[in-house]
Amino acid sequence: MIDHSRYNGFVEQKRQYDIKYSRGYMEGWPKWKKRRVSNLIKKLNLKSGERFLDFGCGKGEFTAVIKQELKTVKVEGTDISDEALKIAKNAHSDCFFFEFSEENFNHEKYDLVFTHHVLEHVEDIDYTIGQIAKLCREGGKAVNILPCGDRGSLEYLICGWRIDGFDSARGNKMFFEYPGHLRRLTSKELIYKFSVRNFKVEKVFFANVLFGSIEWITSSDLKLIKKITELKNLKKSVYAIPLSLFRVFFLSIYFIRVPAIKIGGYFKKINRRKKYRLLFLLALLFYVPSLIVNTLIIGLSSFEYLIMKQWSGSEMYLIFVKSDKN
Repeated sequence: MIDHSRYNGFVEQKRQYDIKYSRGYMEGWPKWKKRRVSNLIKKLNLKSGERFLDFGCGKGEFTAVIKQELKTVKVEGTDISDEALKIAKNAHSDCFFFEFSEENFNHEKYDLVFTHHVLEHVEDIDYTIGQIAKLCREGGKAVNILPCGDRGSLEYLICGWRIDGFDSARGNKMFFEYPGHLRRLTSKELIYKFSVRNFKVEKVFFANVLFGSIEWITSSDLKLIKKITELKNLKKSVYAIPLSLFRVFFLSIYFIRVPAIKIGGYFKKINRRKKYRLLFLLALLFYVPSLIVNTLIIGLSSFEYLIMKQWSGSEMYLIFVKSDKN
């Protein structure tokens, strides 16, 4: 029997993401993040001929990265958005992409099912994990990377200073989050949800304790920085002091990093539009110091990830193994 409520929600979410992708949604993940993910997947030692599924692949960036690293593994990607899949197929012709539907998965089994910042977006988290369980063979693995609601991150600290820091009615979302995020699970909540689907947790680790948080916040946009440091709904007036300092710090790092982050885009546009030439020349003057600071921030973020994986951060990495039914 068709669950009409779930089906209607699925159709509406598909429509919304088709519109977003047609307007340039998810412009791209940085190279260092792709390297981090590819190194993680390589360590799982998939064998030749085994099957890897990028579940919620979007434009196929991580699908393509894994395909390049694991040439003898059958790498596939699936998504609900036709627009995303169209972009993925055009950009990565050596990968196989297909639309997500239950009919496509009737008899398919994969050795590794991977999600990267997907589970916070889906309408029905339990149904989605159920689909992942159906797709994963017994003894296979599920790797999930997503925002984390555990204590310990810089974002959690800031949210704790506000009356409305966490939205309990919407899956404990943090107050500043993008509307497309529907929840912020803790690691224990996700482990439980997978355990009832016959998965055992193999590894849990984290990123974005401090420097990782600074990296993503200062590489975002000004609206987010202003939102995360706004002096509203504070539990105590004294919290306005550290928040004000954070705002000055985040904005300073943001503007210092802009030339290093944006200059690549100027290179692409300079030959097409004359108005970018002045911006390019101005950016070039500040490029070297900007590049140094940008490299330092990314380096500290990567170093933190390597040595502080067991410290709770705002991004979590969970590896599950599917148990035998018996």
